[in-house]
Amino acid sequence: MTTTLKNDQGIAMVVVIAMMVILLSITGAALLFSGLSLKSAANLKSGNVAIHAADAGIQHALAIIPVGTDFDTLLAGSVSGFPLVSGKPTLTGSLSGYTYTVVAENDTTVTGETTTNDANSIIIFTSTATGPNGSQRKIKAYVGRSSVYVPPGPIYLPGQNADTRFTGTSFEINGNDAIAGGSPGSGSTSPIPGIAASVTTTTDSISGASGTLSSSQYPNVQGQGGTPSVNTTSSLYNFDVNQLAQDIIASGVEGVTMQTLNPGSYSSGTWGTDLIPKITHITGNATLTGTLTGYGVLIVDGNISVRGSFSFKGIVIGLGDIDFKGSGDAGTATVWGAVFVKESASDPGMEFEIGGSAKIYYSSQTLSVVNSNWGNNLPKSARLTAWQEVLQ
Repeated sequence: MTTTLKNDQGIAMVVVIAMMVILLSITGAALLFSGLSLKSAANLKSGNVAIHAADAGIQHALAIIPVGTDFDTLLAGSVSGFPLVSGKPTLTGSLSGYTYTVVAENDTTVTGETTTNDANSIIIFTSTATGPNGSQRKIKAYVGRSSVYVPPGPIYLPGQNADTRFTGTSFEINGNDAIAGGSPGSGSTSPIPGIAASVTTTTDSISGASGTLSSSQYPNVQGQGGTPSVNTTSSLYNFDVNQLAQDIIASGVEGVTMQTLNPGSYSSGTWGTDLIPKITHITGNATLTGTLTGYGVLIVDGNISVRGSFSFKGIVIGLGDIDFKGSGDAGTATVWGAVFVKESASDPGMEFEIGGSAKIYYSSQTLSVVNSNWGNNLPKSARLTAWQEVLQ
């Protein structure tokens, strides 16, 4: 038997209810996905900030590593701020609510390297940053030593007792870059301080109110930081002058890249050129006069007295006192590069004297030649060579 519907009463309500169910489902889904999107966006943002916090940890680590030739001191846990934690040098810090932990390890890619013996001047930093909501990012960075050598100043005076004397107003000490044989400012790199001392007491003894450098001599010391350009270096940039000398001597090949000379007076000759630079090692006191020239590294175990028209391009290291144009000599001896003086706590005399028309100029060009030949021995800053995010 066939039943025929008499009317459509109630169908409208069914349709409305069905539509409401559909709309509520759509709205609920939209709210759900909106919440998920907001959460994802928040996680993405916190993750991005965590990456920057991890990178800040790497930059913090680079900023506290002293100059050097390798990373043995760091790996031994002897760098302030990088104590050993579970046997590994570890730096911790925080930034805007994020914390970071930087762990240093030797790369051990060279035969003979160990966890504490760095033979190739490359180490690895792993920086892990954690956010307030638990987001975490990790960076692995490869760190080496700078490929460019910049000295603290064209004159470096380490230690507490670096006694100095400045005579007349014709000498020049200049930290503005000079090309080899040129005048200050002829080079292209940034200026450095004219005189760099490792401690404030030495700086004050030179340019303080009662310092050895008189106000009339202030214009004779130029470079970064004003006139006179005398600066106390950060402890991170101080180095052992005697150790530097010994390392360079050990790297030389007698009769090829190095010559060893007896103490005495030298007035003529050529101790190296820009094409064939040389390590010249004098085993005692030396008086350098006349037209003597050189290019490379000059190391004098005793006192140095410079007279006449002596000229040298590169690094001069004095392990005794340096008298550069003293005794009223009117010559024009010139060094383009840098002069390092070994501090002696027991020496009652002047450790560094300059006068006459002597000139000591910073020259990145001549130091680049030294760096190309003996750069492994020069104390350099740590630098980032590469980094990558570690996916977790």
